[in-house]
Amino acid sequence: MLLTFVQTTIIIAVGLILSMLITTSSQAHVKINIDGGYFDPTPIAIPEFNGKTYLEKDMGKKMSNIINQDLTTSGLFHTMNDFDMDKKDLNNINKRPDFAYFKKKI
Repeated sequence: MLLTFVQTTIIIAVGLILSMLITTSSQAHVKINIDGGYFDPTPIAIPEFNGKTYLEKDMGKKMSNIINQDLTTSGLFHTMNDFDMDKKDLNNINKRPDFAYFKKKI
C-alpha cells in the first residue's frame, strides 16, 4: 500500500499537532510577581590604615575615607563609624575582629 503525498503530509501534520498538544499540557507554569523591593545595605567596618610616621598615618586615614565613601555611595554597603570599632586591637593583624560586637551594633 503506497501512500500519496497528501496522505503523508496529513499524517505528519496530525502527528506534529498531537506532539505539540502533549508537550504543552505537560509544561509547568511558573509565575513570579514582583510588586516592589527593599534592599538593606550590608554593614561593613573599614578601619583607618596604620603607619609609623605622621605622613603614613595621614595617608591611611585618607585611603580609608575614600573606601568608606565609595562603598557608601554604591548603595550596597552601610559603613560603620569609627567609634563603633575597638581601636586597641587594630594594630594587631593576627587578632580576629570581634564579630559578636559588630553584630550587636547592627
